[in-house]
Amino acid sequence: AEERECEQHQRSKQQQQQFFTAAMSEGQEELNYYMTSVSSNLAIKKQQQRIELALEGKGVKFNVIDISVMEGAKEKMRELIGDPTALPPQLFRGDKYLGNFDAFEAAIEDNNLDAFLNGSA
Repeated sequence: AEERECEQHQRSKQQQQQFFTAAMSEGQEELNYYMTSVSSNLAIKKQQQRIELALEGKGVKFNVIDISVMEGAKEKMRELIGDPTALPPQLFRGDKYLGNFDAFEAAIEDNNLDAFLNGSA
């Protein structure tokens, strides 16, 4: 019985690796996280910390785009969202807007974070 469980486990690991490889070969856009390292707004700092801890805790790879030091990043973030007053933190899959902190929190509460981060929520 143990040998059969071991074979099933190996088969499952191989299937997961094949799925992962297929997903990567489809050229899925990277997760882009717009944030600011310079802010006097405590709420923004806490929101950013919450997002970073959650993503790192799940082992999610993401690009950090710091709008306070990267020239043109704030303008691009706002252009992609379609809101000239949008503030960080904001999440994108490539250039596809996923949502702000409230949308991220809602996805966690709904146990739907993976779909949210993949742009399919």
